[in-house]
Amino acid sequence: MFIPVVGGAVGAALDYLIATQMTWRVGAMVSMYFQNGGNWIESQRHTFDLAKRMTGSMHIGVSDLLNGKFKNHTPRADLNEIRQEVPTVWKNLLANVRRLVSMLRAATGDDKIRDILKSQGIPIDLIDAALAQLD
Repeated sequence: MFIPVVGGAVGAALDYLIATQMTWRVGAMVSMYFQNGGNWIESQRHTFDLAKRMTGSMHIGVSDLLNGKFKNHTPRADLNEIRQEVPTVWKNLLANVRRLVSMLRAATGDDKIRDILKSQGIPIDLIDAALAQLD
């Protein structure tokens, strides 16, 4: 009776860990795809490998599962860091922001451009880089 209970608990914990890790990995992959203008980074496989690197991998043993220590092993990725970690994404985002800055410069100054784009959720590091490239 003890074995089926423990086996079921371990199986459920492994299912949870694998599902959580794959959810984060796929989420990172999709975020890279859309931040890169709807294009894979080199290929779908390469994008998956980058997402896998960002979310890490499970390093957990059965004893950790049995002791309930798996809760701290949930992979996480800060999707806002993709542009810093993947140069292709940074270049694509910067090109898009540069186009916006170029259009707005005809109507207003850099401080106002910064405020407008920041209010639209564009990260300030991208805005500043675009402004610097157009000087």
